[in-house]
Amino acid sequence: MEQVLVRKAATADLADILAIYAQARKFMREHGNPDQWKDNRPSEKTVINDILKRNCYIIQLCSTERNGLTKSDDEKITVVGVFAFITGNDPTYSSIDGAWHSDKPYGTIHRLASAGITGGIAKTCFDYCSKRISYLRIDTHEANTPMYKAVLDYGFRKCGTIITDNGTPRTAFDFINRQ
Repeated sequence: MEQVLVRKAATADLADILAIYAQARKFMREHGNPDQWKDNRPSEKTVINDILKRNCYIIQLCSTERNGLTKSDDEKITVVGVFAFITGNDPTYSSIDGAWHSDKPYGTIHRLASAGITGGIAKTCFDYCSKRISYLRIDTHEANTPMYKAVLDYGFRKCGTIITDNGTPRTAFDFINRQ
């Protein structure tokens, strides 16, 4: 039986998180997105900062297999995704070429990545975050077509273009959970 869980990351998760980001960078380069996360972004320092601020989350796949002889459970836990989730104003989003669909308090999703082991990582992240705050914002590189598709498929709406801290443009989206 498999179960997907989301939890706050700890420093003990650092190696798994860095491996996922390395895999994501490789995937992006191989799929027409060589510029996003170049220069080894997100850096180890950024990840550690996210963990210490309690903004880093991991998505785990937990598999339990029943041993018929001893009736004991063997549980295997695999980290399959990572993201940063920050509530409150994000300075990156203070200026937009376009318009947000709301000015109410929001949560921002950054640095979402999959280990490439299982599907549905973005949806799991979006579900988790939208249950904690009803208004979400996210941005992605124009060439990041898998993320672009996942955001739109979930129901995020395109708002315009923002400029990141390294000076590159990103397409910005928001989502209002009306449930």
